[in-house]
Amino acid sequence: MLVYGIKVYLVNGDWGYVCNNGRGGFDMTKDEGSILCFQTLDEARDFYYRHIRNATVNGVAVDRNRTACVNVRY
Repeated sequence: MLVYGIKVYLVNGDWGYVCNNGRGGFDMTKDEGSILCFQTLDEARDFYYRHIRNATVNGVAVDRNRTACVNVRY
C-alpha cells in the first residue's frame, strides 16, 4: 500500500521523518518503520500546515524550503 509521510529538514541541516512522540505531538526519526503515515496527500499537507510549518525541534526551526511530503510503502 502506498501512503504518505513527511520528511522534515531543519535549518541546521539535520533531517528526519515525522513520527508520533506518544504524547499527542510529533518528533523526528530516521527509522523508516516509525514514520507517521497519512492515507492521502491532502491529509499530510494539512498536518504539515497545522503542526510542522512553524515548529521547532529541540530549539531548531523547520526549514520550510526543504521539508516535503514523501511516498512511503507500507
